Amino acid sequence: MRHVLWRDPAMIETLDMSAGPGGTGAAPVAPFRFLEEHDGGSQPCVSVEDGRGRRWRVKWGEEVRSENFAVRLAWACGYFAETTYFVGEGTIDGAKDLTRARTCIDDQCRFVEARFELDDPAVKKLFEEHGWAWND
Repeated sequence: MRHVLWRDPAMIETLDMSAGPGGTGAAPVAPFRFLEEHDGGSQPCVSVEDGRGRRWRVKWGEEVRSENFAVRLAWACGYFAETTYFVGEGTIDGAKDLTRARTCIDDQCRFVEARFELDDPAVKKLFEEHGWAWND
């Protein structure tokens, strides 16, 4: 198996920077159904299922706008990037009894300014293996 980190982005002027690597057709679609809350990371995060049955990790915090921009910049430079979208507001059905995310989702299950990252089963994530620092 050959691992690839970068590819020639070719004609970057043709890329849709507002939609990013997923394009407009891959954006999360309401209604959103609460699946679970995550207790790791520096910001509140939950997993939801969208109206198309896709799983998303939803995060809040000061960096959600800049993170979406950074993903698009890396993608435009030819690096593989995860599919992310900034969602200005919405509702997550069933989001009750939250801990860290209770400040981000109100009693009517509404939220504002969140980053949705597609939880693609084809993308291997190393959440359980180690954090930002490890001994090699």
